[in-house]
Amino acid sequence: MFKFIIVFAGLFLSIHLKAQTGIGTTTPHASAKLDVSATNKGFLPPRMTSTQRAAISNPAVGLMVYQTDGTSGLYYYSGTSWIYIINSASNAVTRVTGSWTLPPGSSTQSFSVDAGGSYTMWVNGNVPNGIITWNATVTTANTNVPVVGSQYGWYYIDGNALVLNSMPDQIKGTNNTVISSPSSYGPNASNVFRFGITNNTGVNQVVYWGYIKL
Repeated sequence: MFKFIIVFAGLFLSIHLKAQTGIGTTTPHASAKLDVSATNKGFLPPRMTSTQRAAISNPAVGLMVYQTDGTSGLYYYSGTSWIYIINSASNAVTRVTGSWTLPPGSSTQSFSVDAGGSYTMWVNGNVPNGIITWNATVTTANTNVPVVGSQYGWYYIDGNALVLNSMPDQIKGTNNTVISSPSSYGPNASNVFRFGITNNTGVNQVVYWGYIKL
């Protein structure tokens, strides 16, 4: 009987302690599963390269890591893409990155941005015998008018591993730019940026995209 009481008491204590966990504190906040308290040390999240971050399988929404290369800093996973966090209210930047898995053959890929902002955007694909690149600087007003800005796209010759067939058609530039030619160019008013890409490798390939809201 005595042994049973000890086991039961231990089980009850274990369940109670799992409600909240405190590190550096014996009174973790009721709203926190983990409460880390310190006055002379910080919290160090997992550190990794952008390639290692992109290789995380099925990341949970809210997952956070510190990227050590490229645009280094804290990133969290939104459920669809990795979001870059900059901790300066006077210089707030939203960086969103993602990728498409292209099946063999031709396909249409896209990403979208919010209206009422200025962005730099990019698309990059690099496989043996096939490189595509696209970048743009745009300002979106609302979904009733075209996007104002400029864009540039490049790829190797037709028939290579990756071919950029079409670029977003809603970016409207100024006169005498490649964007306003030919004269029949009629941009749409969507905030969804679409790309036609042909994958000639015979297997799935990954192409990366992203944008920064300025």
